[in-house]
Formats: sequence, C-alpha cells, structure tokens
Amino acid sequence: MNQDKKQQIIALLRARISDAEIRAHSYVFEDGKKRPNRNVYVKVKEHFNKFISGDKSRRWVILTGLRGAGKTTLMSQIFFDAPKEATKLFLSVDQIDQSISLKEILFVYENDFLGMSFAQFGKPVFLFLDEIQYDKGWGMALKAIYDNAPNVFIFVTGSSALSMNINIDVARRPIFEKVFPLSFCEYKKIKEWKTKEKGLGKEMRDIFLQAQSARELFTEMKKLEPKINNYLTEIKNKDFNDYITYASLPSLVSLGEPVLAYDQVKNILDRVVGQDILQTEEFNAETLNKIKDILYITASADKVSFSAIGNNTGIQLHYMTVSHIFEILQQTEVLMRILPFSVSHNTQVRQASKFLFSAPVFRAMYFHLRGSVLSPEEARGKLLEDIVGMYLNRILYRQKEVHLNYDAESGGADFIVGFGNRDIVIEVSTDKKTIKQVINTMHKIKSTYGIVISEKQDILDINEEYNIIKIPFKYFLLM
Repeated sequence: MNQDKKQQIIALLRARISDAEIRAHSYVFEDGKKRPNRNVYVKVKEHFNKFISGDKSRRWVILTGLRGAGKTTLMSQIFFDAPKEATKLFLSVDQIDQSISLKEILFVYENDFLGMSFAQFGKPVFLFLDEIQYDKGWGMALKAIYDNAPNVFIFVTGSSALSMNINIDVARRPIFEKVFPLSFCEYKKIKEWKTKEKGLGKEMRDIFLQAQSARELFTEMKKLEPKINNYLTEIKNKDFNDYITYASLPSLVSLGEPVLAYDQVKNILDRVVGQDILQTEEFNAETLNKIKDILYITASADKVSFSAIGNNTGIQLHYMTVSHIFEILQQTEVLMRILPFSVSHNTQVRQASKFLFSAPVFRAMYFHLRGSVLSPEEARGKLLEDIVGMYLNRILYRQKEVHLNYDAESGGADFIVGFGNRDIVIEVSTDKKTIKQVINTMHKIKSTYGIVISEKQDILDINEEYNIIKIPFKYFLLM
C-alpha cells in the first residue's frame, strides 16, 4: 500500500470515528425521543451481551433482509447501546471509495489507530460494518479476524441474500439473523410507541404452530380474546388500512401518506435493480431495464408463467432468462415464491408458481403508479395475500420440517402449510364468502384442518362439520 492510499484511509477513519455517534444518534432518536426497538433487536442484543460477558461463541453476527427493512437502524441501536468506553468502529461500506478495500481499511485501523493487531490489542473491539456487500473481499477479510482475534465482535449487515456471496468456509462461522418487514404491532410501536399486550404475539404463534385441529385452535385463541380485545380497542380501521397499503417497512411509517411512501419504495426498487442485481453481473443493461416491467406484470398476476412473461410484447426474453430473474428477485427478498402443492417434485416444478411481494407496499406502489387490470376487490385481495404470506414466512422461519405451498387447481386455496405430517389449508378473504375453496383443497390433500382469514370477519367462528376456523384478519395481524 502506497503512502497516498494510506493517508486517504487514515483521513477516512478519522472522519468515520469522529462522526459515528452523531450518525448513530440520527437513526436511534426521532424528535429527541429514542425509537422503539424491533423484536429482532432482542435476539441481536443477546449475542452482543453474551460476548461482553465473556462468551466468545457468538462474536460474528450477520444481519440480512430486504432493503428498507431497518437493518441500519438496528445496527445503530446496538452501536449506541454499546459501552461508551468500548473500542468500536462503525463503517458504511457503501460510502467508501471502491478503490479501497475493507481489508486495507482494517489493516490501517489496526496499525495506525490501535497500534497493534486486533489479537495483540487484547481488549474487546467492536466492528460495525453496514452494507458489507459493496466490498467483494469482505468474507475472507473478516474470516481472518474472526479466526485470529477472539476479542473482536463483528456485526455485519447486507442488503440482500444475494449480496452475501460467501464460501462454505466463511458461512459456517457467523450467526445469521433476518430482519423481516414490519408486523402490524411493530408498525404501531414505531408510529405511536404503542406496545401490544406482553407476550400476546408469541402466544398466538405458538397456538398456530401447535394446534392439532380447528377446535383446538379456536379454543386456545378464545382464551386470548381478552388480551386481543384490549389491544384492538385503541386501534382504528385507518391504522390497518395504512399498514396494508403503505406502512409495512419502517422507513415508510413516518411519511404519513401513501404517495410519499410509494416514491420511496420506487427508489428502493431502483437500488435493488441498479445496485444489488447489477453487482451480480448476471444480466446486460437491456435485460436489467426490463426487470421493473416484469415486477409490474407480476403485481397483477395470480400465477407466473416464465414463458408467458418472456413472450410479453414489452419483455421478449427467453423463459430461462425470466426464470433466472425471478430467482435473483427472490434472493434480493423482493419476491417470495410459493410452489404448487404436489407429491411429485417434477410436477411441482413444471406447474406455475405464485409469487408474492415480501412487503405489500411494493405491489401497492405498482397499483398506484401504473394502475392495475384487477378490480378493486381483487387488488385488495392481493395485498392481503402478500401480508399473510409475509407473516407465514416469518412464523415458519427456522421451523423444522415445514413447507408453504398453494393449490394450483381452479378453486383451490391460497396456502397449504405443512408441519411434518400435518397440513393446514388457508384461504385469505376480503369478504365473508363461503368456505368452498378451503373445503375443496382439504378434501383433495386430506388436510388436518382449514382456516379462513377474512377482512370482514369480526369474531372467531368455527365450522365443526368441516373442521374449519374463521379468523378475523385483525386477529391474525397480532401474531
């Protein structure tokens, strides 16, 4: 490394160290009041506290998730809560000149700021590295520190799973934590500092995961109704509508109106395509320019045929290229793929998949800015389906032996959730329509029981004859 580059890095580090507290403060506080912590904060802080108490087994944490999901805020909260006397470095890697590598920065930090290697320094050192994917060599650079300096706690964020291209040797060392879009209760907590009934969400999730029948789920949820009613008493219908249409990402909550949120969401998607996907070097410029049109087509589609999209007049791409685009969009966590239910993997792959948006605000943005061929009721139904899919994805995360599918046949249900030898059929409804779709799918796959989640349903109800429970959408959002 020549002296000019070294001096450039020294200047960079001085600036970042001196303004770190101010930068973190801007994420941690709003109008002089500390922002509420997300649920995932507790998990991450546990790793941090274990390290401080002497447990060196959790000293590399990688935080992944969709752009706009709040990873930088969470990292700033952990940084801000670290002991004030601690030796800590906060770097936003996306703001560093690409001619300078992370490895070079950390080398200069060791020698010209610590005065010795990390391992020799002895005292705890905390490295906070945001948007790590902008440095292609980050994995091996941090692996070397992890292997040689047990006194260093490494906290890393990446904007998407595709950006975390790391080899197997590196991947087995960190602890991975995912930041999901907001739950409704997190939305209310961020917007109004309103906390839900303590433990209610976990109790509801545990019941959902463990219930063996519609009757058991109904009985156990009825026991929670006093807590549910206490929470819902202060919730307005506008709160639910705002959450569904635009406020499912933390960066959008304070904007207060859909138009501003949709502009920001458009910017998020521009960065996903123009930065994250561009970095993969998988597609040429012409193909990249078509990705947002593909997303728009997906917003109004019930099922996705790669061939049909590729043959679209405005797309004109080979179906294999379209398939790869959808694969990458899943890795960026913009889309979530729901495979059709089938006992045969070959049949499952050949049938059209359903693609949901990981946060409903993406679909809502396309409906608002570019219109939709769907009726208002159909469009609303798509947003509700996104939310239920988003919740199921979060609830099932890290559960063993689970699958999430849909019934691809006409008149089939929206979701089939499998827990080992149990299959639960779920239909999402914008009205109090019949339970025919659930019955059709339950009969076909011999499921354990069925659930209808209805926006118009006001009370818990059960159909004993068909083993189906009807759950108000508002109840489901509290999970």
